[in-house]
Amino acid sequence: GPQWMVTPGPAFQQDIIAGVQLILSNNIQKERNTMSRPFWKLTVRSEFCAAHALRHYQGKCEHLHGHNYAVEVVVKGYTLSQNTMDFGDLKALLKQALEPLDHAYINDVPPFDAVNPSSENLARYIWNQMAPSLPETVKMYSVTVAEKGIQSATYMEE
Repeated sequence: GPQWMVTPGPAFQQDIIAGVQLILSNNIQKERNTMSRPFWKLTVRSEFCAAHALRHYQGKCEHLHGHNYAVEVVVKGYTLSQNTMDFGDLKALLKQALEPLDHAYINDVPPFDAVNPSSENLARYIWNQMAPSLPETVKMYSVTVAEKGIQSATYMEE
């Protein structure tokens, strides 16, 4: 039998080209929307000495004991007008957050009179103390609390 062969005309080819261009344009726009924006992270560190006892731990740490805690706070900013945040101001906020804990029996310091004074909870506590006092140019990024140099707990929010 006869074979039919259809040769696409110029209008059909233009439709194909327009369709491919639309797909490419949408993909480029999606890529732009998911591209990350640059930001700066500022880090300050401090330490404090305190005693605590972990409740319901079932081990040595359930007894009264102390640590020389190391604390690292990281804030994140998207703008660099003058500076993201002055390091001195950030250190002062951290010092203020640590003041009630330094040389204290943490279990007596609210909220740790009811909440277990673990490194995880200390990191969240420091975050909550500092976050409301930050300037609008920065947001909290992370707080890390270490009881010793080889282990630490980091609190972050998405």
